[in-house]
Amino acid sequence: MKIHVLSRELLESIISSGKPKTWSGNWALISISGYLDSGPVINETTSEILASYDCTKILALCFLDITSNEFPKYQKANPDCDDSFLFNKTHARQILKFVANFEDERRLVVQCAAGVSRSGAVGLFLNRYLKLDERKFRKMNSHIEPNDHVLDVLMRTSGLRDEYVRYWESF
Repeated sequence: MKIHVLSRELLESIISSGKPKTWSGNWALISISGYLDSGPVINETTSEILASYDCTKILALCFLDITSNEFPKYQKANPDCDDSFLFNKTHARQILKFVANFEDERRLVVQCAAGVSRSGAVGLFLNRYLKLDERKFRKMNSHIEPNDHVLDVLMRTSGLRDEYVRYWESF
């Protein structure tokens, strides 16, 4: 499996211009939007288009690109926001459940607004979780700067964080 981290603009370009010629076989998509974005990329029409491009599974999530340290300041400026705006265990469990159902998907696309922070964290985590080659992933997605909060919640929720801590403590 290959994991690609894309921006919203690039995914929209793929939706409007056709499946990339180098993509063969079934693939899956995790589409991340935020409350400040211009709405989610995934809707009934785009889902149908993606299905025609052999996208077999889609998970659409919505959370902000902030860390737990930044959240109180954001919440103070936006009193209507609650904890669901911040990436949490519920989001992490949705991602874990989503990848548990992979069967013959050859690639996974993870997309957010810029294709750098939120999707970078999810892509990096899934690369580790699925025990794929991290060097290849980072080379193919050299533009990412993973959101530390998103990555930490995923690592803790999945139990991978404990494995990594034990590994590094063994030296």
